[in-house]
Amino acid sequence: MRLAIDALTPFTRQAIESAVSLASQGAVRLDCVFVEPLELFHAASLPLTREFGMAIPSPRRLDRSELERALQLQAGQAQRLLARSAGALRIEHSFEVTRGALLDEALRRAAEQDLLVVGAAGCELDLPAAPRAHGREAQRTLLALVESLPADLPTLRALLRAIPGATLAICAAGEAADSAAGLEAQFDALERELGRPLRRLRGAAGPQPQLVAAALAQALSELRPQLLTLRRETLAALATELAWAMRRRPALLVATPKAVAQ
Repeated sequence: MRLAIDALTPFTRQAIESAVSLASQGAVRLDCVFVEPLELFHAASLPLTREFGMAIPSPRRLDRSELERALQLQAGQAQRLLARSAGALRIEHSFEVTRGALLDEALRRAAEQDLLVVGAAGCELDLPAAPRAHGREAQRTLLALVESLPADLPTLRALLRAIPGATLAICAAGEAADSAAGLEAQFDALERELGRPLRRLRGAAGPQPQLVAAALAQALSELRPQLLTLRRETLAALATELAWAMRRRPALLVATPKAVAQ
């Protein structure tokens, strides 16, 4: 299993914990890469770049050396968190640091059979932890882009166990949207298994990538989910669009390997 994160925030901490849980369920090794965003270093090289923050009384120049120290500190904290979480469950793991674009580095490292988890901090680097409601984490929305049934369901079940309490929405696209009767029967069975209702969305039927992309874009716009699971090849095909969305808000992506999705 592969995990990629680009900062250490409350949201990417959840990505680490979720990846550890998924690795534990599958009894597999977990390899994590911390990706220092290359675009931040490009910004730091520009003389007019300024940084803002709650602890900064006025805008100041983005200093490259301070940026490097801040990212090194976060990488060290992330490595220790991974070691504690994975060690507690006796999961073999590794940690490395690189510099680049998050999705590019994640996809480049993932082997064909790897489950891929990507935690993006988005623009909320300095925000406090997610609000709590009645002593529990506030609910997040998990959007599952389902392209094949029942092949996509095992990973979805494992993910729901790894992220308890998430509100689940399913968007059927591609071949999964071809059979209305079979699709509804599968969703009814999943509802009974989970003991709670699912929000159901349906895109255009057909395997064409542009139809899958359109269904995903509509679901993202309507739901603004924090969690997304989809096929690896779909993630690769839509990497540019998803990378742009992940710059604006936190996101946790889980991409299924091709063997699971078939």
